[in-house]
Amino acid sequence: DAASGKALATLDGHDGEVVSAAFSPDGARLVTASDDKTARLWDAAGKPLATMEGHIEGVMSAAFSPDGARIVTASKDWTARLWDAATGKPLATLEGHTGVAVRATFSPDGARLATASLDGTARLWDATTGKPLATLEGHTGWVVSAAFNPDGTRVVTASHDKTARLWDVFGATVQVLVDRAKRTVPRCLTQAQLKEFYLPREPLRWCITGFGLEVEPDPAKWQPKWPYHTSAWRDWLAARDRGETPALPKD
Repeated sequence: DAASGKALATLDGHDGEVVSAAFSPDGARLVTASDDKTARLWDAAGKPLATMEGHIEGVMSAAFSPDGARIVTASKDWTARLWDAATGKPLATLEGHTGVAVRATFSPDGARLATASLDGTARLWDATTGKPLATLEGHTGWVVSAAFNPDGTRVVTASHDKTARLWDVFGATVQVLVDRAKRTVPRCLTQAQLKEFYLPREPLRWCITGFGLEVEPDPAKWQPKWPYHTSAWRDWLAARDRGETPALPKD
């Protein structure tokens, strides 16, 4: 109890030292990391829900994604791993460090991960696929933590070399910036604006389906940007996918 300090529950199940514990964003679940090579998922009352097994050395830390759907773990086996936070099933393994992965954390939008390692580097990763995006090199000692700023455009690292360093996230790849823009842009250009800038009047597919849903066949699952949120645009794209040639709807 955060007001009185009274004990409410004991989360008992690990076979080794428990080195990390964190709440999910909604406060309904907990994740713990242990030197027994596992992370464990619990409900907020202390009931065990799932055990995440796969690391071959102790797990140093575990954290939820901002939406609570995924968990990332960092391990002495030099890897970080992504897990489904509902089932505890593995989603991806992040390989590339040449030393213990001490910490792993999600960006505020949940799109990227930062890991800190005793190999003297921090690394950036795609939080969906686990694909490496950049290596942050410059420290001369162990890197023991890495954290994003609130808008996800910079990372700060702390090291045993007696320094902390600031890094520009988008110095890594142009694609990272493009993907972030697609996710966060509030709307796409209207047909009138496309015409004004001498662009094709037909909007980009992701404006209608939503970023990452370009190959999703079910219009009910699309998440279109304004002004392509209407049923007319969903019907138009669905007809195009059927091989038809419907006229463009009006803005």
